[in-house]
Amino acid sequence: MVGIDRYLAIDWGSVKLGIAVSDPFNSYGIPLDSLKNDADLFNNLFKLLLEKKITNIVIGLPLMQDGKETATSIKINQFIDSLTSEISQRSLSIKIYTIDESY
Repeated sequence: MVGIDRYLAIDWGSVKLGIAVSDPFNSYGIPLDSLKNDADLFNNLFKLLLEKKITNIVIGLPLMQDGKETATSIKINQFIDSLTSEISQRSLSIKIYTIDESY
């Protein structure tokens, strides 16, 4: 399918990452096995990104109700910085978006 974006959603955790991928028509999310947050994380994540032809990543960002960062959101932003760098180093065109999880 040409021209249809594919999304990967990440629920970051210090031990593992929850992962879901959009169906080919972006109608719904399909949960996948979680990934361990260890030394192999980026290798495993990029294998999945290439296999599923992901063009966009959505990452939940747990902010406080007033929009200020939490200890976890700071760690997630560090992860996003590392992920952005890895995407660039691998010459991939994948956009990263965050979703405010405060409520």
